[in-house]
Amino acid sequence: MNDVQMGLFDLLVEIDDICESHDIEYYLSGGAALGALRCGRFLPWDDDIDLFITRDNWHKLRDLIDQNPEVVPENRDLVCFENTNHYRNPLARYVDTSTTVIHPAQSIAAKSCGLQVEFFILDPIPNVEDGREEHLKHMRVFLEILVPNFLSSKYLPLEEFAEHKDLVFNYFDEIESRGFSTVISELYDKYYTYPFEKADTLYLRWGENYLTYKTEWFKEKRFLDFEGRQFPVAGGLEHFYRVEFGDDWIYVPEMDDQASHNSLVEDLNHPFEDYTSIYLNFFNQGEMIKTYEKIKQVNLNIRIPTLKITLEKLKMLGVIVKEELHKTIESNNYDLSLLLNNNEFSLLDEIFEDYYALQLNPNSRFLNYFVDIDSSILKIALESKIKQGSYFTSRRILGIVENNIELDEDLKQLKKVCDYCHNLSVSIYDDKDMESLESILNDADDYSKTLIDTYRAELHLELSKSENGEDYKKVIDNGEAILLKFPQDGEILGIIAKAYFHLGEKEKSHELFRKAVDLTRNGFVWKDAKEYAGIDRMLEEAHVN
Repeated sequence: MNDVQMGLFDLLVEIDDICESHDIEYYLSGGAALGALRCGRFLPWDDDIDLFITRDNWHKLRDLIDQNPEVVPENRDLVCFENTNHYRNPLARYVDTSTTVIHPAQSIAAKSCGLQVEFFILDPIPNVEDGREEHLKHMRVFLEILVPNFLSSKYLPLEEFAEHKDLVFNYFDEIESRGFSTVISELYDKYYTYPFEKADTLYLRWGENYLTYKTEWFKEKRFLDFEGRQFPVAGGLEHFYRVEFGDDWIYVPEMDDQASHNSLVEDLNHPFEDYTSIYLNFFNQGEMIKTYEKIKQVNLNIRIPTLKITLEKLKMLGVIVKEELHKTIESNNYDLSLLLNNNEFSLLDEIFEDYYALQLNPNSRFLNYFVDIDSSILKIALESKIKQGSYFTSRRILGIVENNIELDEDLKQLKKVCDYCHNLSVSIYDDKDMESLESILNDADDYSKTLIDTYRAELHLELSKSENGEDYKKVIDNGEAILLKFPQDGEILGIIAKAYFHLGEKEKSHELFRKAVDLTRNGFVWKDAKEYAGIDRMLEEAHVN
């Protein structure tokens, strides 16, 4: 742990002790829970700790500390919009006031400007048949008027944003005549009090994204090791990550994508009041919030025109990408079908590089922009990724395609294959259900049986059933046969390495894990390499970085 992580861990232990002593449930979440799953510690680049807590448990914790401040150590504060003037944020934060970590969005209230653990509050919402959509409209408005300095619903679909904007402005008018506290309290009391026992879905009270999760994922908890201590995580944690990050959640992001937070000031040796007491002399907090609200109203008004401009830019880029793609194919006389049949994936990735980048661009996905390339070329682009074991890439693209055109039979078949691969992945990594995995494999069609995802799943299943030396030797033999077809597949190598470990051949196991972690970013292969061979690929990469 670095200095920031050590400070965060101390805060987490304090929260854990308080919650354990007072029968309050919470769940490790975000990067910390992912670190617990993958390596039992902080992800090397992680610089915060997120916790999930249901609304009722949050109220218990908030009221406990409010009424019994002695339960928290000195130099600690629980900051939330309910108890802190000028704090306009849906997240609650447990803060070390003896340190300084100032982020722009937290600078105005000047109360959560140290090392902090963040609480993401999960609110029950009505089921669809009980009026969910209408209820959510007002929950989103609550967040929009609570948070002054950014649009909290900027990822709403265009067709919903206009209605959202009008509703927000109606509430701004009410605030003008009746006051912010009155209006925000009424909204909270009406729309953030739905009973937990009636809800099959929970709404994440956050800033920018509209995220909902199944209540059943949080009805049970389990414990994972994190930095040498056991902490609770939601029973359906893996399902949460699949919703949050997509089907490739099991893969460690490339170093360039390992995001950390950028603070304005970081000083772990001085209390943040040494800094905030200086800059607070230069502006009025209430007036600053009003200024941000005026800017927000402008941004609400220009959001739809801005997105339309963004869409037009995407369309122009689409014309260029489409023309360049066709030009590349024609000028080089590429036979894409032949390249695909010969598994020339590196060349195919190069040919489709700009297409993939544009079609998978966050704005393209959000605005459902479809790069309308020739259907036969599209199918090659999709199938190439599927055959490489990156079905999730094709699945994302197909989601956009399906929102724009009716899928023909070939595209429907590719979608079916992607769904099949998705179900394999869920059975292995989310549910850890080998019986379900076997059933899915038994129902595979002839084409699906040729995919690397199928071979990986079959070997996973075979290893899970192994009980003796002969079983493990069979896994090794079958794995080596698969490697003749897919010689650079790190996931297959990782399974073979585990079989060697169970045979007692630790040196061979180490050798194969060494190769495996260099050939795949599958976080669970990296975890096995650390557990079985002592190879800490995550830490190695951090040192290189």
